[in-house]
Parts: sequence; C-alpha cells; structure tokens
Amino acid sequence: MSQLRGASRLDRTIRLWLVELHRLLSLDPDIGAFESNLSFWTSFDPAGPEVEEICLLTDQLHDLLVEIGERDDARDAQALAFQANDAA
Repeated sequence: MSQLRGASRLDRTIRLWLVELHRLLSLDPDIGAFESNLSFWTSFDPAGPEVEEICLLTDQLHDLLVEIGERDDARDAQALAFQANDAA
C-alpha cells in the first residue's frame, strides 16, 4: 500500500497488486502472496459494520479495476491502429 500511495502512475506491478488486494478482500480461496497474512481476518465479526464497509469498498475497487482494464484495452487498440497506419 505504501508503494501505491507514492506511485505517480499505475504500472503493471501496482495493477497486479490491486488485483491481488481485490482477491484478498473478496475472500478468493486462492490469494497467493497474502496467504501468510490472514490471521487478522479471524478478529472480524461477520455481522459487524466493518465487514459491510469492506464489502462496499471491495465492490468499488472492482469497478475501478474494470475501468482501468477498459482504458488499457482502448489505449492498446489505439496503439495498434497507429502502428497499422504507419505500416501502410
């Protein structure tokens, strides 16, 4: 998270970390690098207000990741179009 706060842009590594964070918050059963750090989850009350807040923030993170992916796709398509024009 500290590297994310200090980043001037979202490079590939930071994007992958955001996806991993989303997987962690979504309780994905295969969360890779975070598996050794899950002991804090046992302190949450599933009916507690903080769990609802985490769920809402996780949904917002998902929406942002989708938007980032769509922008990347559009940028990649534009780059391919420029390459095709240069080749022609």
